[in-house]
Amino acid sequence: MERYKAKDKKARLKFVNVNSPGFKPENEGLDPKKVIDYIHARDGNGKIVYGVDAFAWIWKACGYRFLPIFVRLPIIKGAARGFYRLFAPYRYKLTGKRVVCGPECDHSMI
Repeated sequence: MERYKAKDKKARLKFVNVNSPGFKPENEGLDPKKVIDYIHARDGNGKIVYGVDAFAWIWKACGYRFLPIFVRLPIIKGAARGFYRLFAPYRYKLTGKRVVCGPECDHSMI
C-alpha cells in the first residue's frame, strides 16, 4: 500500500485500516469476512469493488495506463481472479507480513 500511496500524485486514494478497532465493515456496506480476505475500493460514485477489480481501479488512480486495461481483458481478468482467490488467503505467509488484529478480530488467515 505504501507504494500506491507514493504513486497517487493526485491524492485520489484514501487508505483505511480495516483492522483498526473503530472500523465497522457493516457501516460501509461491506461483508466483515470478505473485507479481511480481499482488497476493496470505493470509486468516486460510491460503488464498491474488490479483488482484481479493486486493483484495476487503484492502478488507474495511480496513473498506470496499460495495467488497468490489460487486467480487465476477459481472459486475463478471469485468470487474475482465480489467482487472487488462491493467493489472497496466503498473502501474509507468502510475503512475510503479519495481520494486526485487535482483540475483537476472530479472523485467522490460513
